[in-house]
Amino acid sequence: MKNKLMFFIMSLFLVSLVSAMSISKSININSCQTLDEEGESYYLTQDIQTDDTCFIITKDSITLNLNGHKITGDNIGQDYAIKLDGVSNAVVINGFIEGFSGMNSAGIYLKDTKFSDISDISVSDSAIGFLLESSETNKIENSEVIDIHKISGRTAGIILSDSDNNSIINVKSNLTDDYSLDLPVAVIIEGGNDNLIKSLDIYGENYFLGIWFAESYSHNISKDNILQKINFKGSLMPIEFIETGVIFFDADSSSDTLIEKSDLRTENENSVSMYHGAHTAKMITSLYSSVYVNKDSTLETTNLTSSLNTLRCFK
Repeated sequence: MKNKLMFFIMSLFLVSLVSAMSISKSININSCQTLDEEGESYYLTQDIQTDDTCFIITKDSITLNLNGHKITGDNIGQDYAIKLDGVSNAVVINGFIEGFSGMNSAGIYLKDTKFSDISDISVSDSAIGFLLESSETNKIENSEVIDIHKISGRTAGIILSDSDNNSIINVKSNLTDDYSLDLPVAVIIEGGNDNLIKSLDIYGENYFLGIWFAESYSHNISKDNILQKINFKGSLMPIEFIETGVIFFDADSSSDTLIEKSDLRTENENSVSMYHGAHTAKMITSLYSSVYVNKDSTLETTNLTSSLNTLRCFK
């Protein structure tokens, strides 16, 4: 009996020791740095201002919890608030990013990254909200992009570049700045297969583009992507400031894209435009205003409702 009691006490001690060791692995941070301890959880303890890239994640299975704090850049140079560099199973959650509007800068940049999750992040006053390059099977959810603009280079809420099997779910893209000539884009897809964009709300009070399928730098065609529950929102509906809702730009831009259960109504421009032999797309169970289909392009339509009471397709 005594031996059993001693064994029980030792077991409790070992469990407590292991728990304490696990708790001790959480690291509090208050400055920009490279996060390179595999499997660690980092917790930001205060707001940060930076004139460079702030956090670089270089090891797998790292969690960065911004803890409700803000990372503020200086809107100069090509910088990122957070860069995930060739890692897998990383997590970035719960915070605010602003001030990364320098040329090709972004709030969060995923490069060669896999199986990672970004959630509850708000990016504002930046050139690009979320940038994914050569990255696959990642998820961005419950996040927002506000007031996207640029000093020079590209500007978009989200860019998927040669990236496959990623999920963008429940994201708001609020494009409110005055852009003059260069229009911001809510989402750019330039090469990438089997990506899911679902429950994306796009707001705008000045002119902008919705979702743009563009030719990728490596000339890959985007195949089998799904746009589901894409909604254009504004002070007036149909929204009057959008230039084009979904644009397929050329023959190297896309193939077999599905647009489903979306509200793509616009005031003056096309809900969907297909240029230069942009292959095939299918739009079902959606609201729209008008559609432009150039030669060598195909758009299949099922169960659509038009705010203009006509389907305007041109060859």
